[in-house]
Amino acid sequence: MKYMHVVILSVFLLIQCLILSFPSKGQTIENLEVDKILLGPISFENSPGWSAAVVKDGKIIYEGNFGYADLDWKQEIDRETIFGLGSISKQFTAICIAILIERGQLNLHDDIKQYFPEFSNHAPPISIASLIYHTSGLKDYLSLTSLRGEDFYDPQSNRKVMEMILSQNLSFDPGTRFAYSNSGYFILSLLIEKISGMKINEFAMQNLFGPLKMDQTFFMNDHTQIIPNLAESYFLNADSLHRKKMIKSDIVGATGVYSNVRDMIRWSLFLQDGREAPKELQQIKKKYLFHKGKLQNNSSTDYTFGFYLTDDDRYSGQQMLSHSGTFGGFRSMMIHFFPEKLSVIVLSNLLQFSPSRIARQLSDWHFGKKIAYRSPIRFRKNNFSGDLPVFKLQNYVGRYRNEAMDIEHKIELLNGSLAIRLGGNGDPKILLYSKKEHAFSHGGFRLNFEGNHTQNLVLSMSSGRVTGIKFYKLE
Repeated sequence: MKYMHVVILSVFLLIQCLILSFPSKGQTIENLEVDKILLGPISFENSPGWSAAVVKDGKIIYEGNFGYADLDWKQEIDRETIFGLGSISKQFTAICIAILIERGQLNLHDDIKQYFPEFSNHAPPISIASLIYHTSGLKDYLSLTSLRGEDFYDPQSNRKVMEMILSQNLSFDPGTRFAYSNSGYFILSLLIEKISGMKINEFAMQNLFGPLKMDQTFFMNDHTQIIPNLAESYFLNADSLHRKKMIKSDIVGATGVYSNVRDMIRWSLFLQDGREAPKELQQIKKKYLFHKGKLQNNSSTDYTFGFYLTDDDRYSGQQMLSHSGTFGGFRSMMIHFFPEKLSVIVLSNLLQFSPSRIARQLSDWHFGKKIAYRSPIRFRKNNFSGDLPVFKLQNYVGRYRNEAMDIEHKIELLNGSLAIRLGGNGDPKILLYSKKEHAFSHGGFRLNFEGNHTQNLVLSMSSGRVTGIKFYKLE
């Protein structure tokens, strides 16, 4: 019997040694130590999570997957889990434009009025290059949607978005300034479809994703379709409970690409080397991705074809292509260092998650910098306008209108706090105040009341990248 106990114990210890000797896929002992630092005290066992990879010289040196893709079904995140990429989509839209340019179907300096005559009321030429490099002066359609009191995750038509963009004057003459705008990439997506005669997803599949074997990457043209392995997107509400962030929009170009860490690893392999890619794509990468946009005064922007292109002082001698993304509850970050040939990818399905923080820690790890735990979950603390005296808040109550947008907003008092009804009819939103009593905010909105409190009061609203839209108080 004693001999039997020894045998059983020996077998048990051997099994444990085998488990320790063969880490799970994508995990080495070193990876597990990195995980401890990245995760700290946070457990993703019952929450949305994230997927990450680090690729160096064509080899995966780190891969980690944490949390759930779907909390209802307890579906765990893995390398096949599909996330919305948000603004990382822009690099794929830009490459599709580059393909059409290289085939002689477009010219980078073409005025978009040539393809969209409805822009004829905007006097200065608006080149394709100005859309790509964010120097067009077009106001951001996502911010304009918010300022109208509408949710840009709800269904919208291309025509409605185009009309919204056309209703606004240019913020500046094209080519004179850099101002990030999703409107440019939305128009580029329409241009791809107009010139190719194909839906953008079909064109990208045939000419970009297919040749790079990114067979689980696509533009979401139809939010009603069933997508295997698609993660739900979530946010944390005021009570720190997870809630689904529903995305019903089919507008693409600036956003709208979905992918997983497996395919994004393939994209990073193309950026690092790409010798197995078609020659056309290799040439496009060299010609367009590593050259910054230029302003009319010949100064450079820090933007190229769908990437920021910057020097990184933290890692001596390195330049990086990078972009982050947010859409619904999806968050993403991609960094590609060169000449190091290092790519870092982080994808998440939780709005309050910070992929850029994780991406920086993974970069530090590779470059031998000391990494310390920093929570990847971000919260903001705000003060309610109810902390201000009611008699001061009363001055702002009323209806405010913007004629060009044909929109009215209503400011009212609600339980001693200032609130806004977007569009005049929506649910009241409690406004929060900053250090100045005339300046308020809610979510992505910033509101400033200008002028005399008894007459000629103007509500100046900003959202995202659109600032200073004036709403005039009605008598």
